[in-house]
Amino acid sequence: MGKIQELVPFGWPENMAMWQSNNCVKYSLDTKAWGVLYDRQGGKCAGCLEVLADPRVRNGKMGLKPQVDHRHAPGEPKVGRRCEVTAVRGLLCQSCNMLLGKVQDDKALLERLVNYLKQHGDY
Repeated sequence: MGKIQELVPFGWPENMAMWQSNNCVKYSLDTKAWGVLYDRQGGKCAGCLEVLADPRVRNGKMGLKPQVDHRHAPGEPKVGRRCEVTAVRGLLCQSCNMLLGKVQDDKALLERLVNYLKQHGDY
């Protein structure tokens, strides 16, 4: 997937306490639970498989900034939301997370688009 995204260094949050608080408040994820997601995915975006930066480790490497992907409840507000940890699906890069948002997690639409691409082939 051609990405024009900002690469961030591993250990990028300048304020780790704020990053931890944000994950806890928004997604009910503490640092250990976040690490389980990251490690389970092998440090890669669950969609495009690009390397995600690990905020817990400062090692001079670069990666895409991970975003927590979660199920949305119908009618859920876009801002100021809080979701339960059971709604968290995994970690995605910004492009993959935005893609799911654009199609509103519509699996049938995604399947039709995949079939469309298969029918029309690559250029």
